[in-house]
Amino acid sequence: MGELSGLTVVQAEPRDLDRIIEIREEAARWLTGKGIELWPVGLFERLRDPLGAHIVAGEEFVVHAAGRVVGTLRLQVRDDEMWPGCDGG
Repeated sequence: MGELSGLTVVQAEPRDLDRIIEIREEAARWLTGKGIELWPVGLFERLRDPLGAHIVAGEEFVVHAAGRVVGTLRLQVRDDEMWPGCDGG
């Protein structure tokens, strides 16, 4: 998809699911450790099936650096798992 200073962003594949969850759980632990209650630890593991569906739908992307996945992002119009009731508009 694209490259920026040694980073490459590509559409995620089903094999990336475990790494996506690992990275997002790490972020949740970091935020919790800072006293920021954004994502409860364990949330992304509980969302394993919906995350897999987002991968299949082409909404999940991974960031590669030095041959490994170092980041994740999702592009979508709405996110009912994280922002229920938000119409996306």
